[in-house]
Amino acid sequence: MKKKKLLKLLFLMIIILALSVSSIYAKNVLVEDFEKYANTDSLKKSWFAFGYATLDYALVVDTVGTPPDPAPIGHRYFKYIYNGATSTWGGAFENRDLADAPLDLSSAQGGIQFYLKGDGTDNVMYMRLYNGDVRWHSNFFSLKDSTWHIVRIPFAVDSSNGFILGAGAVPQTLEQLKSDIANVTNVRFYVVPEKVDITYKIYVDAIYAVDYIPTTEGLLIEDFEIYPDTDSLKVSWQGFGYFTVDYILNTEPLNAPEGYKYFTYVCKGTDQVTWGGAIKPRGWDTNPRDITIEADNPVIAFWLRGDGSDNRMYVRISKDPDMWGSIDVPLQDTTWHYVTIPLIADSLKGFRWLGDTYNEEVWGPDVGTTEQLRGHLESVTDLRWLWRYPAIDNVTLRPAIDDIRIIERPLLPTVVVDDFESYTDTDDLKTSWNQFGAGTVGLELTTDDIPSGLQAMKVSYNGNNGYTAVRKRNIIPGLNFADLSGGIQFWLKGDGSNNNITFRLQNGDEMWGSNKISLTDTEWQQIAINFAADSISGFRYLGNDPNNPIWSTDIGTTAQLYGDIASIDQVRFYIRNPEQIDVTYSVIIDNIEGVDEFDPGVIITAIDGNITNVFPTKFELKQNYPNPFNPTTTIEYTLPQSGLVTIKVFNILGQNVETLINRHQTSGTYRVQFDAKNLSSGVYFYMLEVQTNSVKSFKQVQKMAVIK
Repeated sequence: MKKKKLLKLLFLMIIILALSVSSIYAKNVLVEDFEKYANTDSLKKSWFAFGYATLDYALVVDTVGTPPDPAPIGHRYFKYIYNGATSTWGGAFENRDLADAPLDLSSAQGGIQFYLKGDGTDNVMYMRLYNGDVRWHSNFFSLKDSTWHIVRIPFAVDSSNGFILGAGAVPQTLEQLKSDIANVTNVRFYVVPEKVDITYKIYVDAIYAVDYIPTTEGLLIEDFEIYPDTDSLKVSWQGFGYFTVDYILNTEPLNAPEGYKYFTYVCKGTDQVTWGGAIKPRGWDTNPRDITIEADNPVIAFWLRGDGSDNRMYVRISKDPDMWGSIDVPLQDTTWHYVTIPLIADSLKGFRWLGDTYNEEVWGPDVGTTEQLRGHLESVTDLRWLWRYPAIDNVTLRPAIDDIRIIERPLLPTVVVDDFESYTDTDDLKTSWNQFGAGTVGLELTTDDIPSGLQAMKVSYNGNNGYTAVRKRNIIPGLNFADLSGGIQFWLKGDGSNNNITFRLQNGDEMWGSNKISLTDTEWQQIAINFAADSISGFRYLGNDPNNPIWSTDIGTTAQLYGDIASIDQVRFYIRNPEQIDVTYSVIIDNIEGVDEFDPGVIITAIDGNITNVFPTKFELKQNYPNPFNPTTTIEYTLPQSGLVTIKVFNILGQNVETLINRHQTSGTYRVQFDAKNLSSGVYFYMLEVQTNSVKSFKQVQKMAVIK
């Protein structure tokens, strides 16, 4: 009985999943797919061709889907025949049904896309959308490509890459365009030919308004549009492993994130599963691929539709025999979403070196270096998506992948903590923020000399009475910073005192605090705190007792920090142990936000409350201090540009004894502490290496001495 109930529950879950998947891209709108027409006569009841160049038009029915003219989608498409000899302006064809049944394309935010098979000439074509007498026409597109290919026209007011109002009119606003496409009464294509006595044929199929127009940037690995069917897909792609049931080319345009086709992986966990399953393109082992691009922050990016399970997958890149495994990618999200995995050696957000023996793949402590990983990208012998040890549940799942690229990592949107613009007055501010501590004097909304916006928060205190703090609490839902690579930035106007302020993030009882930030400067400064477990320029773990935060030697790990910042329910500023003088001070705070990349000109927090401007003039590795030392010393370095930064310590034999830094950092002055408690007395060397887009590689070495 229990088994029957379980089977019914599983069946219900599958039905719900299927229904949710079928509506994922309901924002895509079908304009015409030509599948509903039985023959040319029925086509001509809905479509009309005219103009001096027009000779004829017809429905092509591809009953077998094979050459010479297979349909790219379905089995029917539109053929237009023309001759430019007698043409003045050319020829056109249009759907005349829309006058009585207008289309609402406003829910599709991306643009128009369709399949086109040109005539191989230098002739051009353009498209018009009508709303009654209002007409928007697209940029010209070439007819030179005589194979099936996708033409995409963004919903943008741009005569070079979008739509423009009227023939030769001045571009109008995007809002006007979006308003007009809510009531499209005519879709028309115009052909502008050479005036020669030659008959040409062009073909059009599968016209959609879509919610997403893909980028053309970066290096395209696969978009799956080139395959006519699953059989042709399987010539180029391979699925394997006990978890694999099948893999297919899906041609459901309304469900595709971009284009018309995508890869669906059919899998099922059974008791036969050992390591899981995988998919990969064929032939890279005998024909290695160069997947490098010129970019500061390259990522491997792809669209993913998860299967709703708790299974996870990862991407593996190999240059035989070396292998690199990415972070695990969750599959719970059954909507199409864009996944980007940085091509950096970082077990938290990028790739980790897996060793060089395929039968003994090891997720060990050796992450490897980004330099090694980037070097391997120049000759990749294997690229695959793997499911490791999936659940043994006997449920068939269908995750899907589309549009795989290597691109410059797109910046993620800012997560606003507070910009103080929404409050009507000080009383309104106090509904979100409260001040506490014996040194408290007052909290108010101020409009005086604000660098960002019109309002900011003014915090007043008196050091003679002790510390003060402010907090924004009960943030529902919790703020999620976990996808951001940068950190927290905010504007600060100090009070001219020798006091310091710190910033704290809280997730329940879990607390992370910044270093001290000086309040001596009474000019506005934009302060930045890295999302890194780093006592110098990032956050330090404070424990989980809100009444007794401990600044211990346990800094915590960046992985722990990122786990906690996925749901932040409190942010706080503390002015602790101020000068004990009977003077009232005021600091002003504005525009607190989590960012993927810091704004130009921010100031990075640093050790002992010192802050340095983020724009040094040169790369420099400074002499450590103290030197000689036992057992700790501080190493300082400056970066005029952002880049991949590594700092390594070597013994006199040239052996790497410790890696202090191995991550991307923005420009600025940084300090890192080195603890040599596990090393013997002697001379050591430390090396700074920086890789940027404009500087191939900067290296500098300094010498230091450990005396015990």
